[in-house]
Order: sequence, then structure tokens, then C-alpha cells
Amino acid sequence: MNRTKSSLYYRIFFVLVLFVGAMQEIKLVWDLSDTMNALMPCPTRFASCSCPACSSPRPRTSGKSCCKNGPKKQSRPGDPE
Repeated sequence: MNRTKSSLYYRIFFVLVLFVGAMQEIKLVWDLSDTMNALMPCPTRFASCSCPACSSPRPRTSGKSCCKNGPKKQSRPGDPE
């Protein structure tokens, strides 16, 4: 298993947060959990807003894309892959 320096830092942080969370009041733990769950869509929103060509419901007519892999083709039921 390849363990990098950042992986070690993450493991230490995880263990510390685990112990701190186990010693806190349950209301604080649930409030923090709710906040983290509410923030989960933020990276997806940021990514979809930063490249409107890839998140547009209509395909671009020029065929060019601002993304490396181009806009994702949406498949419909019954279409061959």
C-alpha cells in the first residue's frame, strides 16, 4: 500500500476528529453532520457553473468544448452504447 505524507496527515486528522466527536454533546455532532451534508453539493455546483457548455441541456453547435473530455453525451433509454 502506497502511503504518502498527505495520507498520513489525513489518518491522524481522522483519528483526532473521531475522538473529539466521541466526547462532544450529541446535538453538536448532529449539527456538524447536517452542516457537512448540506455542503456536499458545493463542489458539484461549482464545477457545473464554471463550465456552462458542459452543463447546458442543449448541445453546442460548434462542436468545441471548454472541457478536456468534451461535454458528456446523454444517453436515452433504448440507445445503443
